[in-house]
Order: sequence, then structure tokens, then C-alpha cells
Amino acid sequence: MKEGATTIVSAGAPPPAERGGAGAGHEHTATLADFCRCAASVLKDKGRFCLCRPPARLAELMCTLREHRLEPKRMQLVRKSPEEGPWLVLMDARKAGGIGLKVQPDYILPPGRPILY
Repeated sequence: MKEGATTIVSAGAPPPAERGGAGAGHEHTATLADFCRCAASVLKDKGRFCLCRPPARLAELMCTLREHRLEPKRMQLVRKSPEEGPWLVLMDARKAGGIGLKVQPDYILPPGRPILY
């Protein structure tokens, strides 16, 4: 894909080890920095990079995004229930987007719905 060719890129977290993946947080073929570098190269200015990561890696996520001129703009934590801590972070970043992060209310998964991740 050509540089600056698209307006949106998305990436999911690696599948957890119990589902046959390497486990969220263990990238074996590409790192978070690799994903950010690729997204930044194909995005137009103000283009969106949307991704999800485990909350334990939030600091790394924010720093790595900024290192690649991807500014965090919206963030939402996902919980399996109101009693549990965050299970996932949803992040929307903009290339050359300027400072300003909106933290949205936590999303609580509806009870009884299967979690496919």
C-alpha cells in the first residue's frame, strides 16, 4: 500500500494463549511498534488508527503511539461485569492529530453474552 493512502487502519490484540494464540502481550512476528509504524506510514494526516490492547499495556500503548505521530484521541475500558476490573482497552488515535484525549465511560459487556476473545 502506498504511503498516506488510507484514512483508517484497525488492529486487534493477539489472541490469548488459551485460544491457541501467543497470549495478549506476546508478539512473536510483529511488535506494537511495528503495527504503529505501518499504520503511520499508510495513513493520511488525521487518519484513524483503532486498536484494542490489554489494560496492563496501556502506558506502552500511549508512548508507542506518540513515538509514531499517532495521537491518542478516544479511549474506552471494557469490563466483563461492573464488579471486575478492565479487561480490554479500546483506543482511537489520529495521525498528526494534536493533543487532546477523551476518556469515554467504561463499557460493561451485557450479561449472558459469550466472550469470543
